Amino acid sequence: MGSRSTGTGHRIISIINDAAPPVPLLAFSYTGGLLSSITDWNQRQVAYGFTDGNLSSVSVIDGQDMQWQYGYTTIGGEPYLSTVSTINPAGGGNSTASVNYDNYGRVGSHTDANGAQRRCGYSGSSDTVQVILSTAT
Repeated sequence: MGSRSTGTGHRIISIINDAAPPVPLLAFSYTGGLLSSITDWNQRQVAYGFTDGNLSSVSVIDGQDMQWQYGYTTIGGEPYLSTVSTINPAGGGNSTASVNYDNYGRVGSHTDANGAQRRCGYSGSSDTVQVILSTAT
């Protein structure tokens, strides 16, 4: 048994298996041209939120709460991902990872959700990244 997808333009609308009769496996919904949700065959849904055209949140399955939240910074008129937050599995709010960029849009430092920080250095025109400081809390 295989599957096929249906769509309009450049958007997938559904993925359907080739059983007789065909069974919809996934349905994709859009708002303003952006993906707003995916629903599976059992009516479980994941919702996607966008701010200024950038992905800003993803929900838990069938949840009203946002599981993942994304923040951006603008460099040279372009958005760069700067934070990713999720519910702390140990409880007590959210865990957040962050990225800071230099004026050229290269990663200057990043901090993971556990608080470990790494700073990056660049040498001339080299694309080699050196971790010059790593700390953990």
